[in-house]
Amino acid sequence: MVEGKTIGSPFGLMIKNKDWENWQEKEYPPLTTPRPGHTDFSGAIKYGFKDLRKVLERASARQTAMRVAIGSVAGSLLEEFNIEIYSYVLRIGQVKAKRITFFNREVKEEINKSPVYCVDGIASIGEVVIRAYLKPIPTLINPLRSIDFTTKKETKAIYQRSDICVVPAASIVGEAVAAWEIAAAFLEKFGGDSLAEIKKNYENYKESLRMI
Repeated sequence: MVEGKTIGSPFGLMIKNKDWENWQEKEYPPLTTPRPGHTDFSGAIKYGFKDLRKVLERASARQTAMRVAIGSVAGSLLEEFNIEIYSYVLRIGQVKAKRITFFNREVKEEINKSPVYCVDGIASIGEVVIRAYLKPIPTLINPLRSIDFTTKKETKAIYQRSDICVVPAASIVGEAVAAWEIAAAFLEKFGGDSLAEIKKNYENYKESLRMI
């Protein structure tokens, strides 16, 4: 970037894993028991791994973090065209908030202040609504039934460190994924080699609609 703007070269992002150094001197046994609902099993089958840790260490929230970072870049592009993406948690278990269908920056600020990413209010109507549901996380204190790849016998799934509730965080991930997909569709229609060119294409398209 030069003077706060990209110059056409690839845009790189890096998120440092601060926990990486803590594991360099440790020895740990291979993992052979997949967690139902996680990619442990499918990753081992696809790549022929007997040690599930090779899958576990790649397909984790660390990968999700980069998707969120990339989504924030896509969101910045969309804001140039007055396209904003908001999300909030509607329900966790039996606790349900009132539905919000209209958003602005004030509502967004209230949502950000909430520890569960929710604001209990009602508004009028929205534009595009994406409703998402989250299955239980695969890492549970009371583990699910599984099977050991080595012994081929039934056992309990492993317990890795995990969040108690990932619903609020999943809302942020949903924003990032939506921003990326909307930005991709937007650029497919109005894309150019610079923001100025994209804006020109966009304005020309709006002008053509007025002539219909």
